Amino acid sequence: KLVEETDLFVDRRYRCVTYEACVPGSDLLGYLERMAEGNSVRIGNREQALKVADDLFELGLIHHVTYEHVFEDSGYFYAFNLEDDGEAIGFD
Repeated sequence: KLVEETDLFVDRRYRCVTYEACVPGSDLLGYLERMAEGNSVRIGNREQALKVADDLFELGLIHHVTYEHVFEDSGYFYAFNLEDDGEAIGFD
């Protein structure tokens, strides 16, 4: 639902190429930090948010849009691995 319920994952352009439903790594970390503030999720700082994002990457739930980079706190674009119906793989 993260992909559907926020404007975080949107189409973005880089060097005349459009990447669909993606987010810069640094924006995803900021979102994870903000999300944790109002919920019972234990993400106390950016380093912990990076650990969560790294875990999502290692589990294969998110990937770099061209599969060239591991997850980084950067402007690189990342997308969820989605099934044909638009649902994130492994989430119900």
